[in-house]
Amino acid sequence: LAFFLCLLVGGGAEIRLAQRALTAQAVAAERRRIARDLHDGTAQDLAFIVQVGRRMIERGPTQSELEHLVAAAGHALDNTRSVVADQFRPSDEPLTAALRRAAEEVAGREGVRAEITGAEDLQVPPATREALCHLVREAVTNAIRHGGARSVEVRLQEGPELRLTIGDDGRGFDVAAVQGVAGQFGLVGMGERVALLGGQLEVASEPGAGTEVLVRLP
Repeated sequence: LAFFLCLLVGGGAEIRLAQRALTAQAVAAERRRIARDLHDGTAQDLAFIVQVGRRMIERGPTQSELEHLVAAAGHALDNTRSVVADQFRPSDEPLTAALRRAAEEVAGREGVRAEITGAEDLQVPPATREALCHLVREAVTNAIRHGGARSVEVRLQEGPELRLTIGDDGRGFDVAAVQGVAGQFGLVGMGERVALLGGQLEVASEPGAGTEVLVRLP
């Protein structure tokens, strides 16, 4: 009896240690995610604002610089809001509901119509959900601010792979022409975020024909 009691106590101690280790790993992973979101979004915008602000102090502002400054500040504010909002979102929220919240949050502030379709009970790992929410916010923001879109559609499709499509009715752009300056449209950060999930990002757009962002996840 004493032997089995010792085994029980020892097993309980091992379980508690394992739980603490898993909790610590989850906390560390969440901290890395928050740091990456702030670095890829807010920090980059603030660095741009500082750079442009210094030029404006030296030789006075131009209309173009002021417009870029306001756009960068708005983008930094949006990113900060999204990071804060993610901390209050339920950990088991279905993907479609989370993406609907993300898209409507951005589109609603600009008076743009957003339509989100997909299975309402679709569940994915928290890291995948948060990454896709961030990507949807970025894509909708780009559609509105760079493309002048008045309508955005987000579609989720299940199958052998998970497909997320974000389409808009904006003015579109020449994808090949902006690849060298893709950071201005957030395409580099979006591609890296999808790559971390083991997926692929495709962007299709033409001047005057809107833009479609497709994410494929295994």
